[in-house]
Amino acid sequence: MSPRRHVRDALALGVASAAALALVVPYFTRRPFWFDELVSIETAGLGPRALLEYVFTREANMALYHAVLAPWLRVGDGEGVVRALSIFFALASLPFLYALGLRLYDRRTAVLAVLLMSVNVSYVGFARDARGYALVLLLVTASSLYLVRGVAGGRPRDWTLYAATAALAVWAHLFAGLVVAAQVVWLLLERRAVQRRQALLAVAGVGALLLPLVVAIGVSGQGGQLDWLERPRARQVPGLFEWFVESSATLAVYFAGGVVALGAGLLEWRRGSAERPRRYVLLLLWLLLPPLAAFAISYATEPVYLYRYFLVCLPALVLFVAAGFARLRPVWLGLALAGAAIALSVRTVALCQPDCKIRHDEWGAAATHVDARWRPGDAIVVYPREVRTPLDHYLGRERPRLLYPARWGLVGGADEGAANLDAAMREVDRHRRVWLVTWWLPSKPARAALASRATLLTAREFPGNVHVELYRPNSPSRLRAP
Repeated sequence: MSPRRHVRDALALGVASAAALALVVPYFTRRPFWFDELVSIETAGLGPRALLEYVFTREANMALYHAVLAPWLRVGDGEGVVRALSIFFALASLPFLYALGLRLYDRRTAVLAVLLMSVNVSYVGFARDARGYALVLLLVTASSLYLVRGVAGGRPRDWTLYAATAALAVWAHLFAGLVVAAQVVWLLLERRAVQRRQALLAVAGVGALLLPLVVAIGVSGQGGQLDWLERPRARQVPGLFEWFVESSATLAVYFAGGVVALGAGLLEWRRGSAERPRRYVLLLLWLLLPPLAAFAISYATEPVYLYRYFLVCLPALVLFVAAGFARLRPVWLGLALAGAAIALSVRTVALCQPDCKIRHDEWGAAATHVDARWRPGDAIVVYPREVRTPLDHYLGRERPRLLYPARWGLVGGADEGAANLDAAMREVDRHRRVWLVTWWLPSKPARAALASRATLLTAREFPGNVHVELYRPNSPSRLRAP
């Protein structure tokens, strides 16, 4: 490659990275941690042994992210420090996306793809989310690049890197497994150009690296993580594409690029071109198989269809659309459409700041409210039990006695409260007042149980559907010593 091309590549990536940083950095500390981020922070802070116990008994999803976040928390646990890790992963995905576009198509497609990605509202939103989404975005993009390089060149190094990045992607988020499934299907379709032995070894390597994860899920079941989801409706499948861009106008421009890409792919297929792997097929499988499979699973077993889980498909979408823009003639028309998509995306991000894609939960304000008003002899019920994590993060060391759930921590620790709500309610009369903290999740059982034993004194709602209520027992008995 000539030095001039190196400069062009560096310039394209530099512009894309600068655009992403310009949209991400000014606002990435202006939103308080939301529920899921606080769960990740607590999980990563468990310590090696407790983290392994949590992964193999409670929740294996995002295990890799939590393992990486654990040492990072030594730097700090504020919003800026914790989210900086996700920003790094998001920026690191751009060179892999660029290289994949260059390998599948050409430099124009690669440039347009990274520019579209850098200003995409889903990319920007999850780049500053302290969860595993930016990491899995990086890994699925890298695995696809190494897969294409392995098929095209047959080098053992590329196949080894594919196996490693594909397996790590699933360890970062379980839904990356559907991307790996799409990659395997593509390998089967591309068999004429694949060295079977190397491909089989690579896929076997992915399976071997994922075996502990499969065992963890199979043995413990890890149920209850998605029991709040409902079965998706048919319109939620095409609705995913609008979710990616959060703008009808942007979606229309994307649609135009997608139609051109689809036409180019059909023409390439009819000609039977063997110069490159079936590139359009790879992107379509990557884009469509995960949501369609999740939709089918949601009706065959339990609901698993949630838009943000399909962030793993975003690189396929921007590559496919960029390929359409790059192939549109006259050239200026394709570039104009790409420019329109970029401008519309920037506008969408500007309008949704600082909460793009991510919930705004005021757990800190709710905890401050309790800290300032609780008295000795008070107790607290946190319902459902998962809500204890964000409240525990922000409450001071001195706090009301916990009635429910049994303990504050995710793993380990002495039981302070009751194991079930009925047992907790039997303790209500032994306290001067009882606080109830709930979220948007169903909380009627706790409210009904307290209403039958106590009188509501105050109620306060905080952003993010965080509710704090204070009750006085109707028939206080012998008070428990504070």
